[in-house]
Amino acid sequence: MNSLSKKIDKNKLLESIHHASTNLNTILDSQSVNIILVEDNNTQVIEDCAQQWQGLIKQHWTTLLENRPASLSTFNLALYSGETLSGLCQYSVSTPPLTKRILNIRNIEGQDGNHPLKGYVIPAFSEAALEIGRALNMGELRVLGPKEHTIDSCLRLGFEASKTKGLFKSVHKQASLNWNKLFEYRQSKGQPTPSHFS
Repeated sequence: MNSLSKKIDKNKLLESIHHASTNLNTILDSQSVNIILVEDNNTQVIEDCAQQWQGLIKQHWTTLLENRPASLSTFNLALYSGETLSGLCQYSVSTPPLTKRILNIRNIEGQDGNHPLKGYVIPAFSEAALEIGRALNMGELRVLGPKEHTIDSCLRLGFEASKTKGLFKSVHKQASLNWNKLFEYRQSKGQPTPSHFS
């Protein structure tokens, strides 16, 4: 069964993922950032996860990728820098009554240790979520059950916190992430930032 067949327009999804990759290469002053949709016939991501990732994180994601839900509203993306699998993210779409659909970030993880996109995994997948949300006419992004150490990163990017919604961001034509705030934070910690940011 094609898990994207009914609730998600696959062509729009792929187009928005490509657009997000292009945006990220510009934002991060790179030519090697690529986000791809993990489809049923894509074993490369599973192999890269098995070879490049370690321990419990590898086991968790290998299970998620090999046992993709039969749901019509869940999909996984992989974040690469060149040939390095830097991050994985699982999204789902929910349809509340009387409102626009919501794009949920369900699971998000960066590779352990040093890799070219260290510190940029959450922003990259959030950028992809925003592009997907716009393309598929979603009303909102939500981060489900964020890990404690990721909350500040999401807030810096412009997500809001609510007792009922958790971390969320409205989706509209002008919506964007606060990349400058992220770069300022990285600079304050002595971490590298793109050459165009000063």
